[in-house]
Amino acid sequence: MMCTCGQQDNHRIARRVTADGHDVLFYSDGSVYGCMGIGRYGSRPRNADRVEVYLRAAWLAAGEVCLYDQHEVRLLVVTARRAVQQITLQPLEYLRMSMAAGNRAPLRPSWTTLETDRNGRPLVQCWVLPRMRWPGLAIWRQHGRYEVVFRIEGSRGTYQTTGMFFRSLAGVQEYLDDYQLCEGTSRSQPPPPKVVGLG
Repeated sequence: MMCTCGQQDNHRIARRVTADGHDVLFYSDGSVYGCMGIGRYGSRPRNADRVEVYLRAAWLAAGEVCLYDQHEVRLLVVTARRAVQQITLQPLEYLRMSMAAGNRAPLRPSWTTLETDRNGRPLVQCWVLPRMRWPGLAIWRQHGRYEVVFRIEGSRGTYQTTGMFFRSLAGVQEYLDDYQLCEGTSRSQPPPPKVVGLG
């Protein structure tokens, strides 16, 4: 299948960046790769009939990939391929609904250690959540419990509590899912619990 640019061999047609800053490359046969063409997201088309489907899906995913972190790209690509083949919903609507359901997968924390004991064991850690899904929110881990905090506007690394504490990441996951899907919650501000400084 010849590309609209007239080039017959497989070549890069687009580059996008994920929410956490990783390049994603889209090719004329509909395949999707990571930076410098390393690490394919999903399979390559096995025949010419699949190229058209994969290419439509690639453009669909390219428009949404900036909303997701690198570890979510493969799911995005696979879901986009299903989206362009189903006939129940518009492809974009199907993709967004499916990805919203997929986002309930277990969280993958990336902790920054702020304080350790004399043996180097972490005492206080902070995990800044993906800004496109939970803008301004982070998880504060101290004394064996997890606290949802939010960044003070205009500050660098200064947080205040939302008053939400959990004993496990499972509890954090459930709270964040509800927060993300709550239609009445402003995406620029935390939910309503009383705010108390961390001190």
